[in-house]
Amino acid sequence: MALRASVDLDEEVIAAMQGHGIIQAASDYLEERTGESHNDGALLMMQSLVDNPEVEGCLINAQWRVYRLRPNDGTLLLGDRPLIRMAGYSSDECVWALPPTAVLVAANTMRVAAKLDRPTGA
Repeated sequence: MALRASVDLDEEVIAAMQGHGIIQAASDYLEERTGESHNDGALLMMQSLVDNPEVEGCLINAQWRVYRLRPNDGTLLLGDRPLIRMAGYSSDECVWALPPTAVLVAANTMRVAAKLDRPTGA
């Protein structure tokens, strides 16, 4: 939903579409034209990124962790496509996370992985 909203509310996108006489939301227009949902397109894009040798190298060389949530912690499931990436794939600050009750995490550097290893608030 955030991806749709960021495209639909972008003033440059709105102005460009209005300039072409298109009055519907950009995400709806794109879905009608391509025949695929915005979410499916984003998922396919993610797959192509993971298949990219440069991105794949970052993931292979990442510091991998699995964090398990306790029963009272709830879940981290944020949608039906739960893969989360923070920062660009080649950034030292990049973290990939795949929740919901156990979180698979890949951090590009040991320094960032060590931060994630600390208890909350530490």
